[in-house]
Amino acid sequence: MKSRVLLPVIAAVSLLFLQAGAPRAQAPQVSARWEPGVFHLGDPAELDIELPVKVADFYVEGGLSAGSDWGDGRIRSVEDAPPPAFPGTLKLRVKVQLFKVGEVQLPPAKVTLRLADGRESFTITPPPLHVTPLLPPGPQPEPPPANLIPIPASVPWLIIAGTAVVLVLFVLLLLYFVRRAMGKETPKPAEIPLKERDSHRWILSEVERLFRTELPLPTRYEILSKRLREYLELTMSRPFLEWTTTEIHKASSEIERLSGKPSARLVGVLRFCDSVLFARFAPEKEEEEETRLETFRLLEEVAPRREEERLS
Repeated sequence: MKSRVLLPVIAAVSLLFLQAGAPRAQAPQVSARWEPGVFHLGDPAELDIELPVKVADFYVEGGLSAGSDWGDGRIRSVEDAPPPAFPGTLKLRVKVQLFKVGEVQLPPAKVTLRLADGRESFTITPPPLHVTPLLPPGPQPEPPPANLIPIPASVPWLIIAGTAVVLVLFVLLLLYFVRRAMGKETPKPAEIPLKERDSHRWILSEVERLFRTELPLPTRYEILSKRLREYLELTMSRPFLEWTTTEIHKASSEIERLSGKPSARLVGVLRFCDSVLFARFAPEKEEEEETRLETFRLLEEVAPRREEERLS
């Protein structure tokens, strides 16, 4: 009889011990700490943030961006240092200019890591920070009395002005005689830039130069997109520099030289540039070469026809 009573009790106690000893899922470790120092009103303080990141294919979203307000401060800059290996710890250094004295507590901020298979959000809660005023508390020293400004002596402005006019006339006369004695030819008019003389030759040389340079990918494709828009604006008298890629796609059907294949090639090249510039797309060498060839095909199709071709 006693054994029947003890068995359920022993089973219940064992279950409690198993539950107490079972490992629990740990929340991702997030830390935020201020760099030590003495901060006055308006000084920038540096906040070091550490976030766990699982994979290398990610980028940071959220409200921590340069120029935005954060509670009693304003974010001056945001620097990130990815981990050397994955999974690892992403380090963010946020410089915040503080506009309140005493104990400053910034509100929690949300930071999101955009991953290939979804998002992972973290809440950043900075610890309080003490900010001292620019002047010590208590009565301030009296300002020094204003000194009497002596009346300046009269300046012979008429003589100075007359002397300056005589010197200028003398220099001009001297230059005239020197140029006449040397028989200097009249300077030739400034040469018209290639961009205005032959826009097609200009854009071909610009595209070839851009694909041969070692500029960073976003810079290179930003310049390529701008140069193509400048060329189309010069040759077709339409505001391509003001239009977005979507607006250019809509307007292409109204432009005879851009209808059909040229329109598809142009939109493809511009969208490729946009993906590198705004989506941090890193193309392979083969993709860049295909884009280069596609750009030259587009330029050949929209090139102004020569006069002899029109007559034939």
